[in-house]
Amino acid sequence: GLVEDAEAMHREAVVGLRRTLGREHPDTLVSTANLASCLGDQGKLEHAEVLLRSTCQAFDRSVGARHPQALKACTNLAGCLAEQGKASEAEAL
Repeated sequence: GLVEDAEAMHREAVVGLRRTLGREHPDTLVSTANLASCLGDQGKLEHAEVLLRSTCQAFDRSVGARHPQALKACTNLAGCLAEQGKASEAEAL
């Protein structure tokens, strides 16, 4: 279906950006966060959480935790955690 097609396109984008720009380039990280959101929309919350955690950490290293895209990714991580019943972890972010 369309959702699976979207996931495949996001994965291709991440692979291409990692190859051309590097794993911690802001554009690569935005694309990775988009993939995580797509996974979350499909109910693949554990996979989304793993990607969002690594993305937030990479944003922190590359552009800083206060960068707008870093804040968005970490907000998405908090939402993902809350959806999984991990409210205390979400609040800590």
